Formats: sequence, C-alpha cells, structure tokens
Amino acid sequence: MNIEESLNIGYKIAKIIHTAIETTPHITNNWEGHFKDGPNPFYNQMESGFIIEEYYVNLSRLYTNLGVWNILGSGCSSNGSQKIVLDKVKKRLKLKCIKDKYENRIGCNGPWWSVEAIDNELLPPAIEKKETEYINYNMAKNLWSQKKSEFNL
Repeated sequence: MNIEESLNIGYKIAKIIHTAIETTPHITNNWEGHFKDGPNPFYNQMESGFIIEEYYVNLSRLYTNLGVWNILGSGCSSNGSQKIVLDKVKKRLKLKCIKDKYENRIGCNGPWWSVEAIDNELLPPAIEKKETEYINYNMAKNLWSQKKSEFNL
C-alpha cells in the first residue's frame, strides 16, 4: 500500500469514528483542529496497516505510514456513550486488541487496536516501522499538504 492509499484509508477510518461520535447522544468531541494537522511523522510510523490508540476511552490516535494522527480532540461524554461509539465503530471496522490499557500517574492509555478490515474488506497487517526507517519529517508534511487539500481540510 502506498502513502496515498494509506492516507485515503486512514481518512475513512477517522470519518467512521467521527460519524459514530456525531450520531451518539451524550458525547461531544472537538476533533476538527487536531485532525487537520494530519499525521505527526516523529512518532508511530507504520510499515503497513493501521493501529488505533485509545486515550481516556476515546479512539484518539491513528497510526499511519506517515506517523500518528490525532483524529480526536478534547471532549466529554456520559451515560456509557463511549461504549456505544465503540460498538458503532466495530460494526464497520474489524478491530483486534493488540495491547491492553494501563493507567499510570500521567493518565489512562490504551487499549491499542489493529484495524484488520473496513466493511469486511481486509487491510494489510499492522506492522510498525523501525524509527531508523521513518520518512523524513519535511517529506511527510509535504505529502500531507497535498492530501489535505484533497480532503478539503
């Protein structure tokens, strides 16, 4: 999968999560600001596939081949709305838990999910890239700038 395909699929994954949030009562999230920034090439670049990282029970970060993409921002929820969102997302995305959540003095991190399929269409396996093989920051940001305009962000 090339970078353009990866970003297109990553965008689709993010929009599935955004739609699940927007159609669930008792939850809000200000995702627009972080989302437009695109992937951060300094962290979590993928060789193939995708990983979703939860942060305080939000499906917050998406690992792509250009780096980690903060697909959500700050928000609030109540009445079990996060569970409803996860259930909605799982109707479209086949997720496999690859690492359990943990809590420490900094916060509640995880779990981490590999995205195995979208709408029953299989995706490449989630394989993290070695840091020594990361795409150059400037190159990654230039690639994002091109896609950002295609996504109308």
